[in-house]
Amino acid sequence: MRKRGRPPERANDIFLSHAHDPDAGLARMLREQLEKYARPWYRARAMKVCLDRADLPASPGLWESIVAQLAASKWLILLACPAAARSSWVERELEWWLHNKGADRILIVVTGGDFMASPDGRRFAADGSTAVPPVLHGVLTAV
Repeated sequence: MRKRGRPPERANDIFLSHAHDPDAGLARMLREQLEKYARPWYRARAMKVCLDRADLPASPGLWESIVAQLAASKWLILLACPAAARSSWVERELEWWLHNKGADRILIVVTGGDFMASPDGRRFAADGSTAVPPVLHGVLTAV
């Protein structure tokens, strides 16, 4: 039952996955710009973008809060860099997304490091791709 006086929660358009260091500032800026992009005059924002520190409570149930936001999102944008490739939180978010929503709704923004194609050009290569979390090796089709 909906609480009186509150509009129903809107699903997220985007869940933004990133390493806090070095991409926290870029993540905030990207969120702000995405929410403004093509915004109709009568809406507060064009899209709803979930950014962890801004939208998730610091609590013992943090992972459950992240899963709820992932489940409510249509797209996942990964800010890929070596720190994100090493982050256990980014890895968990991607694992959950791949298992529950698949790879076709992941957008990758490379902010540092390398993102290399395999020799046949069909997949992203594990060797030499320092920006790619291990969970994505061999999963995404190279374009």
